[in-house]
Amino acid sequence: MIPSHGLFCQTRTYPTNCPECQARVFFLECTCGSAVWFDSLGGGWPLHYCPARLAKPIRSDAEWNRLRLQATVAAIRPRPRQWVPNRPERHRGKPPLHFVATLQDLPQHTQRIAGLDSVGPLERAALKVRPGAQYDQVTLRDTGSEPHQVYTAIVERSALPGRLRRNMCLGVTLEARGLSLAEWFVLEIVTLPELGVSQEPEK
Repeated sequence: MIPSHGLFCQTRTYPTNCPECQARVFFLECTCGSAVWFDSLGGGWPLHYCPARLAKPIRSDAEWNRLRLQATVAAIRPRPRQWVPNRPERHRGKPPLHFVATLQDLPQHTQRIAGLDSVGPLERAALKVRPGAQYDQVTLRDTGSEPHQVYTAIVERSALPGRLRRNMCLGVTLEARGLSLAEWFVLEIVTLPELGVSQEPEK
């Protein structure tokens, strides 16, 4: 049975080297037994398709698990994830956040979203609200924090991936914007594959 990332999983992500090609990658694992390597966090969250592994396919789950363990041991001891308050006013002006999340609530048009049309031009500029663009509200649960942090964020409708469902695993990038008010805005939201030991080339 292949594990998959779920709502109550606890994740951690840290930089390490690919055990096959030694490229610098990001290793994500969670408490349900899932794991995956990324070439980078954000920017589409590209999976690491190791050329060495493609040339020498993994033949068993046991070998895959051995490589996972090797990557974990080889990594520099990960520092505990720094707690980041989910109040955007405390994070305004700081770098965007990249994390793996589950979708707690489907996108919806709320009074808060409708209120974007009522703010003045200075606030609209600070929020970087595009004229004519349509926005929705999403609720995202950061599975890499303890306790799980929940972010209610504004996302441009055209940036939403299709076929979203509750508890779906997503790679997200958030930015705190605003002046007199502060809001989380989604810079990037992508669906991630079911994280599991099946991340190997097809035979």
